[in-house]
Amino acid sequence: TIGKAPLYVYAKDASREYGVENPVFEADYSGFRNSEKLEDIGLNQAPDLSTDATISSDAGDYAITANVTGLLARNYALLSRVQKGKLTIGKAALTVAAQDESREYGEDNPAFSPVFTGFRNGQKLSDIGLVGTPQMSTTARKDSDVGEYDIVTVVDGLSSKNYSFSVRALSGKLTVGKATLTVSAQDASREYGLANPDFVAVYEGFKNSDDIAKANVNKAPGLSTSATAASEVGNYDISADVSGMSSNNYSFVSKAVKGKLTIGKAPLYVYAKDASREYGVENPVFEADYSGFRNSEKLEDIGLNQAPDLSTDATISSDAGDYAITANVTGLLARNYALLSRVQKGKLTV
Repeated sequence: TIGKAPLYVYAKDASREYGVENPVFEADYSGFRNSEKLEDIGLNQAPDLSTDATISSDAGDYAITANVTGLLARNYALLSRVQKGKLTIGKAALTVAAQDESREYGEDNPAFSPVFTGFRNGQKLSDIGLVGTPQMSTTARKDSDVGEYDIVTVVDGLSSKNYSFSVRALSGKLTVGKATLTVSAQDASREYGLANPDFVAVYEGFKNSDDIAKANVNKAPGLSTSATAASEVGNYDISADVSGMSSNNYSFVSKAVKGKLTIGKAPLYVYAKDASREYGVENPVFEADYSGFRNSEKLEDIGLNQAPDLSTDATISSDAGDYAITANVTGLLARNYALLSRVQKGKLTV
């Protein structure tokens, strides 16, 4: 009697990453006789190969079991080998990089945040039992110029049960943008009837102890006012035009609150014209004279509210001689002039 030879069936070892479906397992056999191969023995069906590992199973080794139930061959008895095949689940790879960030020139770098790519099974960072923290740094300092700077990520020391870590080839970027300088005109003043002074620009928002020289600004702002030499007393805006201004590290905007040009009243000196009379005669009517008119104006142009009071100490009985004629400007008002009594007074000759 010739009995069937034992033919042992087992699964070939296999591997996959965490979070991926199991591969199709392959069977292997040991115990062939007479130099036969699998195709020579008339096997009725393939063995059922299975494992307990699922797509969500942790990294590690899992047995692959060969179920030989129902397997038939002419000269062999199919047996499942005790030494089972092995499925090795390796760690999935997470790539780590810094999230892109931005800041203005002259500010401190923001706190950098890592971005992880490659999670499996719908997991998030909080699900993977991460040990350690990625380290992120950049060469950009507070005083670094406007531009883009790599944020370098180091993953040394990071570990997780089911993931390995590598740095993403494309680094995160820190974009340093221009800081904003607000530009306005310094307040200025002048008297009525004079040319406008040279206006001075005021800048607000410098960083890193910069000043206008260090900021390498290509041109000065245009500072202008609607006031002319003929403009009346009052306050006039001084506008700052920043069109065409540029700098490596700054952008420019005009300040909402404009500078002010204050036009003050011009001094108009009042004095009495010299006069004369004989001894023993009443004083004549004195006439005023003025000096200091601007813009080719004359007395009738300035809106003087009243005539000045002109007086002298000389009376009808005063001896022959010279007497001062004083101009009293109290109460005198004009639109664009401040009335002042001239120190050199008019003279009455008796």
